[in-house]
Amino acid sequence: MKNNNPHPLSSDRESAVSAARTGDWSQAARHFRECSERSKALGSSVSSLAFLADAGLSLWKGGEYQQSFSVFVKLLRDLEHYPHKGHDLSARTLIKTTGFALFWIDGSLDEEPITKAAEPEPGFCSNPKSREDTHRLPDIHLDFLWLSLARIEYCLNTGSSLCEEVKGHLLDSRFPAVRYYAADLEIKHGFRTLQFETFPLQNDVLYKAHQELAEQKAKGKQLKGEPALTHDDNRYLIFQEDKPQLLFAALVALAAQGTVNPAIFETWRTKIYGRNDLNEINAWVAQAELILSLPTKEAITTMRDDKQDRQSRLLAALNVGTAGSVMPNDLFYAHVLVATTLLFQRMWANEVSDGLAALLSRRWLEKIEFRAALINPAFTVPEIESACKSKSSGVRKTAKILLAVASAVSTQLPHNMTMMLRNFAGD
Repeated sequence: MKNNNPHPLSSDRESAVSAARTGDWSQAARHFRECSERSKALGSSVSSLAFLADAGLSLWKGGEYQQSFSVFVKLLRDLEHYPHKGHDLSARTLIKTTGFALFWIDGSLDEEPITKAAEPEPGFCSNPKSREDTHRLPDIHLDFLWLSLARIEYCLNTGSSLCEEVKGHLLDSRFPAVRYYAADLEIKHGFRTLQFETFPLQNDVLYKAHQELAEQKAKGKQLKGEPALTHDDNRYLIFQEDKPQLLFAALVALAAQGTVNPAIFETWRTKIYGRNDLNEINAWVAQAELILSLPTKEAITTMRDDKQDRQSRLLAALNVGTAGSVMPNDLFYAHVLVATTLLFQRMWANEVSDGLAALLSRRWLEKIEFRAALINPAFTVPEIESACKSKSSGVRKTAKILLAVASAVSTQLPHNMTMMLRNFAGD
């Protein structure tokens, strides 16, 4: 009889692992949950949570993503309130095994994971052998687990309730990597919901955390409680060249919806009022408000004047690129300037490219109504229409439209830019 089994938990765990190895993840999750409940009844809190972690991992592998997410939320809340987690070796080991599980899930969803982690085997978190091996590794702070879980929530596209719950804590974390990725996540949610009010502040968090990370890497230093991070140096270097790019990307996203509401500039000024360390951003906001309000003819002059600073020309290009009555050559020049700035640097390309593609599609479908203004319209108009109406999206669609339009205007693209656009278009 099962009740007479001297090792009921190990027996149930073996059943869970066996079910997982046959691909029956639902059955595996059920067995791991039962083990968790029985461990809890026996007063073994850490073992109960280890089995719960394995249940969450089984649910994920079985495609029950939302259930898995909910299990891990409960698990981290219980770990957060565990009284001796900083001193209890078994609790610290559980934080590490759970962290590896979450890092693996995060890495399977995002091209830019916080850290690399191998796929955990069934029962990894409750396996005495893996726990014995894991406890020898450096500790991982819970901040990184909450960060991974919040990133998973974003990838699942199920709202931002967890992000809203933990963002204050994560943005104040002692770990610059946590602050960096938490600000990055807040920004991604902003692009998804078109809520850009706090972007100047998130930009500042991102910039300062980037500086700390760069210094940390230069010294070859890894903070206690921090996993081995995967850095994208090119991404970080962008900040040294173009701090306001985030705000520009937000303006492009707003323009893609039809218009840039001037109220956003006052909102941004209010957010950074009294912050002397944000004078550069404050000056850029004033510059953006001024240039986006210029008459189209003046904006074209500014955009094409190579004696103007880069930011002025870029903002003027956004003005021209959304204006109603613009000649094809000027419109193409504007769209190339805006698109290549965002797509080539890649900092916010994924977040803004769908909106940019929609903006270009809308404007060029309008322009091909006036065939006589285009070169060789019998050939180029169908090409432009096909690119604008194609089922591709984002970066690829943007590149396809620009390549199609290039044959219909007299403005010549440099060879290297043409090759980059072809690469983005998949040609």
